[in-house]
Amino acid sequence: MLTNITRRTTTGLTALGGALVGLALMAGPIDAQIINEIQYDPAPDLTGDANGDGVANTSEDEFVEIYNDTAACLDLSNWELHDAVGQRHVFPAGTLLFAGETIVVFGGGTPTGSFGGAEAQVASTGFLGLNNGGDDVVLLDASLATVVSETYADITDDQSITRDPDLTGAFVPHSGATGSGGALWSPGSMIDGTAFFASVVEINEVLHDPSPGSDPNGDGIADTSQDEFVEIVNNT
Repeated sequence: MLTNITRRTTTGLTALGGALVGLALMAGPIDAQIINEIQYDPAPDLTGDANGDGVANTSEDEFVEIYNDTAACLDLSNWELHDAVGQRHVFPAGTLLFAGETIVVFGGGTPTGSFGGAEAQVASTGFLGLNNGGDDVVLLDASLATVVSETYADITDDQSITRDPDLTGAFVPHSGATGSGGALWSPGSMIDGTAFFASVVEINEVLHDPSPGSDPNGDGIADTSQDEFVEIVNNT
């Protein structure tokens, strides 16, 4: 089967297994993941539509944003996101979080938008259940060891809380964060809406399973080994 895979199409990346992870540096260390933004109290009207699906829903528009603060690609397959009650999301097999990038887990709905280039998932249990009065947000690896945990208090209404500055600061109401321009949230993006990811070189496309009758390399010979390819993009 002819399959073109962009670098963030995780279902396609799964089929590549360790080979692609090697191309994307390696399965990275797990001690430098940052919970950067938490939306536990979305506004009940469309100003709270953080997942961008055009529907205001105070459960579905909850989200957690996680940043990979390492130089390596991280395989999140079967990792879990919990609150103080228990499991809220299991990351599906093939979920990769590249170095310097974010992933966003929404409570539900149909996430629509670019989200700063971040991958957006919805809670596998159907909701995140983040308590408006304060809660824990815990990321666990596939062995259920805690990777990072944050406990928040109720400091705002109808908007997210975010680190100010991004990644290193304390949690503050998003609309008052430096550079927010009054925005109520920025899932997947920095406070000012710009993308975290600024890599110069990236793996953009991988063909791991050419169709037996196809000839992507154009040499007139259909060969399922020779017609495999990796596309690398220089963004400078």
